[in-house]
Amino acid sequence: MDCSPTTHSLVSRLRYCVRWCLEWDIQNLSELHEWLLGARAPNLYAANGLIGEIARDLLSRKYLPTPFGSLLQSLLFALPKWGNLQYHRMLVRLPDEGIIGLDSYKWQECKRLPSTAPVLLVLHGITGDSRQWHITSLCSAALAQGWRPVAMTYRGCGDLPLESPMIYSAVDTSDLHAAVERVRQDYPDAPIFLAGFSLGAMLVTKYLADIKSGKLQPAGQRPVAAVAASSPFDIGSAWKRLAAASWFDPGHWIQWAVVIRWMWYVQRHAKMLSRIDAFDKRAFWRSRSMVSVDVTLTCKVLGYDNVERYYKDANSLPYIHSICTPCLFIVSEDDPFVRELPIDECRKNQNTVLAVTRHGGHCAHLQGLWPFNPSYIDESAVIFLKAVLRDVSAT
Repeated sequence: MDCSPTTHSLVSRLRYCVRWCLEWDIQNLSELHEWLLGARAPNLYAANGLIGEIARDLLSRKYLPTPFGSLLQSLLFALPKWGNLQYHRMLVRLPDEGIIGLDSYKWQECKRLPSTAPVLLVLHGITGDSRQWHITSLCSAALAQGWRPVAMTYRGCGDLPLESPMIYSAVDTSDLHAAVERVRQDYPDAPIFLAGFSLGAMLVTKYLADIKSGKLQPAGQRPVAAVAASSPFDIGSAWKRLAAASWFDPGHWIQWAVVIRWMWYVQRHAKMLSRIDAFDKRAFWRSRSMVSVDVTLTCKVLGYDNVERYYKDANSLPYIHSICTPCLFIVSEDDPFVRELPIDECRKNQNTVLAVTRHGGHCAHLQGLWPFNPSYIDESAVIFLKAVLRDVSAT
């Protein structure tokens, strides 16, 4: 007897396959997508209270990471976005004659917003500027909400000149304070949000604590809420670990990129930095790690006699318990800069929430197969800030 499939059975199987494909609905595709990319909800750490309830209700959705790996995600979103970004720059002169830039995103569109439209002040990371992809991405998400996005550019970063012999750092929040006060002066009727990436996240953390301690005195209403994304928290431990990392560690290459960008910074501002007697340019050019950069540049400019004292002052972990402004921290487990997480600190402070994803890289958190959609950070920041503003308005 011939046991080969009959023509009828082959046609039946073909019809079955066609019907199965047609019945494969969007929900099944979404479930397959989640399974392939390892989608899961973040781990949330917060105290019992209103802010914790907001986080658990709104931020428990699954995150679907783009399958690029942490290194490629981090490097991709750290690149500058080219083209006409439609920034309108306003320079803010500081007490020591230095300047920072406040770059209003899509200025022409923002001019049509009401005076009460919330302002989102966004801070970039180390050696970055307002053109970086994660900055423009968050600004775009904020504008879509009817908010006014403003990106702060630090001393000498991007195309800003360095007009005083002082660099930006993780220990001083006075420049951020000047930026907030200028925004408040220009938009006195608008609530202010803060968002920072990496070094910017550390500055946001310390600024909120400095307000609480009275070290800084806002002229008007304090910021309503803040988001701190990819904060290294303890920058000294991060740099030491990466300095010892092997070539196979993604963090090794990210650190090298930061060192090279610092060299560009010093090259651009060599004339101004030459005014600092303690700065040894030759020693700096021999730097092969960020610890060396901090020893030969940061400590010399800021007046620290050793790098350990600088790292102690730069650490933002001890400041979290003092925050009295609702603040969302977002980090990923595969971020090469982050190892020590402020889980206990956020559980003990009713104003803070820590969201930890399994993947996401540094300042990236790209999601889905197409990496240039709004990131997980963009969406989570908007959700959190909207919820806090709604609660503030209701009271």
